Amino acid sequence: MITAIGNGYGYAKLFLRQLQAQTRPGDVFVGITTSGKSPNMLRDFEACKDLQVTSISLCGLGRRA
Repeated sequence: MITAIGNGYGYAKLFLRQLQAQTRPGDVFVGITTSGKSPNMLRDFEACKDLQVTSISLCGLGRRA
């Protein structure tokens, strides 16, 4: 699936296409990102609104050691 989506839609939309294909209204999406600023994840969370999917984010504080 990863290769097919990457080749057909580009790797920037890899998770978005899976989210669109596999979720239904009322599902819960859990996104994990270290920075909380990943363009892919931000796009996915926006898509959750349109798909009527509840979203939860687990992310770091955005600090560097």
